Amino acid sequence: MGATLVPGRKLVVRSGTVVARVDTGTGMRRMTYTVRRGDTLSRISRQFRVTIAELMSWNGIDHQHQIRAGQRIVMYVARTNG
Repeated sequence: MGATLVPGRKLVVRSGTVVARVDTGTGMRRMTYTVRRGDTLSRISRQFRVTIAELMSWNGIDHQHQIRAGQRIVMYVARTNG
């Protein structure tokens, strides 16, 4: 604790089923989300404000495969200030 976060250094935040790494150089964060029962790509995309196509691309998912509870998916979202 107390360390300064500098550009290029990554910060890992764990919160429930979401793990986020913030890359201060790009302003994007790589998140790992654990799929819960009843989740859909559509619901996850709305929750994290990414497109279904992006989720599919980042995770090698095609239209013939479904996500399953317990599966971890990766997404890249814009870092927010606050």
